[in-house]
Amino acid sequence: MAAAFPSQFQGVLLCTRPSAASKSSAPPAAAAPFLAGRAGVSSGFGLQPSKERTEALREAKSAVVHPRKEVAALSQHRRWLREQERAREEQRTSELEEAGQRETKEAAFREHMAELRRKLLEEQRREHEESPVEVAAASEVRGA
Repeated sequence: MAAAFPSQFQGVLLCTRPSAASKSSAPPAAAAPFLAGRAGVSSGFGLQPSKERTEALREAKSAVVHPRKEVAALSQHRRWLREQERAREEQRTSELEEAGQRETKEAAFREHMAELRRKLLEEQRREHEESPVEVAAASEVRGA
């Protein structure tokens, strides 16, 4: 029943198979390679531009200086990198300034605390020196 349907035939060869000799031989040297879209330029079909016109076009093209086109993504990436570097430098400088301010505040605080400790010790020393006399005087007043 499979042979009844012609669409079931697979691998039907509709042309002659190449022989083994033609596979091993190289293509003839006279055959030019196929150049898509360039048939008028290389093959000589149709009317070709005159030599004067060709030279004038060539000179006009060489006289025009084309500006170097940069890829937009690369230029944007470079700009982004510069901005990141600038932001990083600003952050470093602000961190250094903050560290300097913090150190000056800490130094001022240490000096202030040292001055308070010194005053407190002086007062305690004075009280200690005056205390025996005052204690004796206070005991006489109470006892009398």
